[in-house]
Amino acid sequence: MQNVLWCCSSDRTAAGAEFKSENLEKMAIIDIKTDVTGVVLRIDTQMGQTIEEDDAVITVESMKMHIPVPAPQDGKVIEILVAEGEVISEGQVVAKFEA
Repeated sequence: MQNVLWCCSSDRTAAGAEFKSENLEKMAIIDIKTDVTGVVLRIDTQMGQTIEEDDAVITVESMKMHIPVPAPQDGKVIEILVAEGEVISEGQVVAKFEA
């Protein structure tokens, strides 16, 4: 699932409600999902960290194998939704990042 977030600079009115349209940037918020069911072995990134495509976001242990969950593209981690030791299911969103 991909959401769109609009970000702007600090050019605001005194009320903070109006923004100059030329300062708006479009950023995509992207869900990172796991392809396997297993246990979160470790969190390989931190919130706010810039990551590159295919960098491991988390590592899952499944069927005695360590399986990295990679970033689908370059971006910045904005939220980690799982904890080490947590059981996760195939297709579960484990983190969000902005691209």
